[in-house]
Amino acid sequence: MDANLSPSQEVLMDYDSTPSDDGEVVSPEELQKNSQELLKDVDTLEKKEEPKKIYSNNNVFLNLQNPPSSAIQNQRVKITIKATIARDDVKSIKLSFKDSKDYKIFNPNKEWQKVDENRYIKSIYIKYLSLISATPKINVVVEFEKGFKNKASITLPPIKIVKLASKELFSGVIADNLEIINHSEKVYDDKSNIVLLELNATNSNLDDFKIPYAKKSGIDEFKDSGESQKIFGFALIPNSLETFKFNYFNPKSNRYELKSFNINLKDQSVSTQTDLNPTKNKFAFYKSMVLLGLGVLFLLLFLKSKSLLSLFFAILLLGYTAYLNIPMKTVLLKKGTGLKILPTFNSTIFYIVPKDTKANVAYEREGYYKVILENQKIGWVKK
Repeated sequence: MDANLSPSQEVLMDYDSTPSDDGEVVSPEELQKNSQELLKDVDTLEKKEEPKKIYSNNNVFLNLQNPPSSAIQNQRVKITIKATIARDDVKSIKLSFKDSKDYKIFNPNKEWQKVDENRYIKSIYIKYLSLISATPKINVVVEFEKGFKNKASITLPPIKIVKLASKELFSGVIADNLEIINHSEKVYDDKSNIVLLELNATNSNLDDFKIPYAKKSGIDEFKDSGESQKIFGFALIPNSLETFKFNYFNPKSNRYELKSFNINLKDQSVSTQTDLNPTKNKFAFYKSMVLLGLGVLFLLLFLKSKSLLSLFFAILLLGYTAYLNIPMKTVLLKKGTGLKILPTFNSTIFYIVPKDTKANVAYEREGYYKVILENQKIGWVKK
């Protein structure tokens, strides 16, 4: 810069040509060409440093936050996507993807979280079903206030998939933590007992739960909230077994964890499951006898003392006893009706009615009847 020039004169300088270091004059066209080459070199360098991690479409830039480099086959892996949006009038952000035979993607119904003025994050989960290292593509569409939209996509990087060594009691579940919340056991037939389970797990593929030594096992209900999962499951096991046990694999501790409990056929702790026949429940019988005895006692006290309070309790207790012993409502089940373990749409059918059959209704719950057949089979049917 010439020290003798005023600021206004500097602005008015002719930039149509610029002297180079060796004294030659460089034309504007050559300057533009040189700058384009320089930008191309920078762009190439950035791509080499971050392959397949950053994509953009006008105002939307996507990248992954600490993507995993390896996973166990069927493990549920968390992927966090960060979106930088160069506008402040974002109306909605929608995410889409395609499943494959090699992987399955879970997208919990949670909105994108805004971390600052222009950055958003969202977590999805992917389960690699095969040993093939797939590279799923995630698409993001951002809608702005006046209907204007931008679209961007990002491809998940390939990772190493490993397979667990076989284990005799392995339930197929890979989880950071797994807990048995409730369990219930009862006689199923002359050779089998049925075990009903409520399980909670964290970062798990709990939907793959199975018992390898069971005659039959499965899931009646599966709930997924993103970080945690819950199932109501069942297993038909030989009645010779006194202990119910299974393993799950914990990737944090890198080992199999054992879960077990003793089989107690009197334990009916899961109220939504198929409980014992209430008409043969000894506790219910004794309860009725005690209430009846107390009612008669208060009635005798009233006859002796003419106390209205004694009469009130006598009527209350005798009335309640009568209510408990009202004959059950009956329904006709058509041939082919299936009895379910749980009062839910996806619950397992464990018995098919072979002919038109009358059944007693023990309970009603959310559009279902718990019925008792003449052969003492107990289950749930749609009203």
